[in-house]
Amino acid sequence: MAQGGREIAYLTNSGVIAGDMLQSFGGIPLWNPLIGMGEPLVENPFSFVLNPLMNGPFLLLDRVTAVKVALSVHVLLGAWGGYAWGHTLRLGAVGRLTLGVLLGGFGSMAGLVAEGFFQMASSLAYVPWVFAGLYGVLGSTGQARRRWGGVLIVATVLMMLAGTFWYVLPTALSAALVVLITLSGPHPDRRATLVHLTIAAVLIVLVGAVRLLPTAVHAAYVDHPVIYITPGVTHTEIGARLVIPDNSDAETTYHYT
Repeated sequence: MAQGGREIAYLTNSGVIAGDMLQSFGGIPLWNPLIGMGEPLVENPFSFVLNPLMNGPFLLLDRVTAVKVALSVHVLLGAWGGYAWGHTLRLGAVGRLTLGVLLGGFGSMAGLVAEGFFQMASSLAYVPWVFAGLYGVLGSTGQARRRWGGVLIVATVLMMLAGTFWYVLPTALSAALVVLITLSGPHPDRRATLVHLTIAAVLIVLVGAVRLLPTAVHAAYVDHPVIYITPGVTHTEIGARLVIPDNSDAETTYHYT
């Protein structure tokens, strides 16, 4: 799996640093002093440290392998989400498999991977799960509705923890439109469905506040490193060697060199 793009090193640095700090010192710090003048490690708008499916591989593997494993996991997750979405749409086996194949590493995800946009590519894998959960809540009752409500909450929160809000707003607007159209027509259990969706929305906002609030606070400070725009700069060695015993040249490790 090729990793391209001029920003891949910067965009994956939160996972790389978290993994290296954990292996070197036994913990993940809140502040990252090793890039520029320092920046929040967990609260950075680009950080995916709180997303276990994205950050997990970085805690166990080297940067290059971790990116490949994390992206592969999300390709499979997107395919599985497409199959689940097909189930809530009440498609047959062929329809579910087709939707799974279409949403597993589809063109948009592949293009983002080629450009090095790790967070954006990974976050796309949660979109089919959001809609699978939403349609499950809208079209089921009882225990099944509660299970799909849980899927909706978990998928949405994981998307919010992916280190980018690029697809969160369009997904939320699309979901709201689906709810409006579905419940404005004949529905056998409109009141209970609204209650479940309201509870899900409240829980999503409360849990997602761990990202929403820091992002609102730090939004004005988000910028590319100045060295990024320097002509001729590459990032071949970024992240290859992270925290060293005496930290003598650790700062330069995280700059584009």
